[in-house]
Amino acid sequence: MDIRHIAHVSWRFGFGPDISEFPRLEKLNKKELITEIFHRSYSFEPLDIASKPKASLWRKKGRLSKAQRIAFRKINLEELMDLNIAWVNILTFSKEQLREKMALFWHDHFACFVPYAYAMQLHINKLRKMALGNYKELLHAIAKDPAMLEFLSNVNNKKDHPNENFARELLELYTLGRGNYTEQDIKEAARAFTGWRYDEEGNFYVDEKDHDFGEKQFLGKTGNFTGEDIINILLNDRRTATFITRKFYLYFINEHPDEKKIETLAEVFYNSGYDISRLIREVIESEWFYEEENIGTKIKSPLELICGIRRAFGIEFKDDKAMLFAQRILGQVLGHPPNVAGWKDGKPWIDTSTLLFRLKLGDAILLNSNIEIQDKDQAETQRLGNRFRQFEAKTDMKYLFAMMASVPEDQIKKMLTNYFIQPRNNLAEALEIKTTEYREELIFHFVLQLLRQPEYQLC
Repeated sequence: MDIRHIAHVSWRFGFGPDISEFPRLEKLNKKELITEIFHRSYSFEPLDIASKPKASLWRKKGRLSKAQRIAFRKINLEELMDLNIAWVNILTFSKEQLREKMALFWHDHFACFVPYAYAMQLHINKLRKMALGNYKELLHAIAKDPAMLEFLSNVNNKKDHPNENFARELLELYTLGRGNYTEQDIKEAARAFTGWRYDEEGNFYVDEKDHDFGEKQFLGKTGNFTGEDIINILLNDRRTATFITRKFYLYFINEHPDEKKIETLAEVFYNSGYDISRLIREVIESEWFYEEENIGTKIKSPLELICGIRRAFGIEFKDDKAMLFAQRILGQVLGHPPNVAGWKDGKPWIDTSTLLFRLKLGDAILLNSNIEIQDKDQAETQRLGNRFRQFEAKTDMKYLFAMMASVPEDQIKKMLTNYFIQPRNNLAEALEIKTTEYREELIFHFVLQLLRQPEYQLC
């Protein structure tokens, strides 16, 4: 396959290409490449970072002293940071790139955060394990997930006082989309989810004394619906397939929706019974996915940017908390979406607070140089800035140097530009290459120039 097409699918359904694999991947045809992408993501290894708290803490019950509460918060904070770092490392270096990219998509789709590391670990592992499976099964599982039950207050949903938070987001964000239901539909759906709880082990159950067993009217249907029934009614509605497919299209393909393609993909998705892998294959096996209008048009999210640089050069930080600092400055902290709607992709990633940081990130990591910090959260900047204003990292460029060893000097700029820059332009000709008797130094400094370009922010 063409280098640009390999890089394209590697960025959209992963976190950028592994430079060491380019020579081998170029020899594969599209069918062979796609087979490898899926084959690598079959395996799954759960994160095992957070410790299971005692029942009284897990359920937030019992009389706790001030010292116990402080200790519990401290443990959770440390474990949440460790969970973040562990998952970022997996996003960056694991071979299961497709699985992890889809898990990040679902993490954004089912945006959820609770300040309990064990609950978030259960939630994230569920997303990762089911990322390539079936959306129907995933939606049912997340609806019963302890973190989601807490986050959207369904643990407080009782037949005498229905809480509508989960029902509202289920209809607006996870299935039909805004404008395709009424307020009465939300109220009736909320009644079906009353009594949904979880025990000390994180296992779901229905507290029957809090559940409303009465008849409900929902989307024109009448019955003694349970929460599962409500979800199934929503999934049987083709508008759900269209809504999810449009969100998938905007995230993975192009921020400008092609409604005809979306409808075609939605039909495939619905008829497959919500098979996520089938939807992905329909895209990456197509010819149109590799057309110029879909290449280099997406602004890299902070995690794509951070993981992509690390993945390309095998970067390891002396202190992994540097990654937390970069995520906070750039506006995307893994495991901590900003709100129930998730992160805003595209142009919102770029503003005066993040642009300079983005353009200098390559220098900061590869040269261990100081980096300017202009964070909206000045208190957070002051707290972390002095410690991580200079990244300390080890870089492994041996594969890149080996690949370029026999390339004629007049071809180095073009080849490196093809590896690292997605938008097609005359950038290679416009940039100067440093004259030096040492080829590796020449390559290193030209790569730095590429990372400084606005075009590197696109994929």
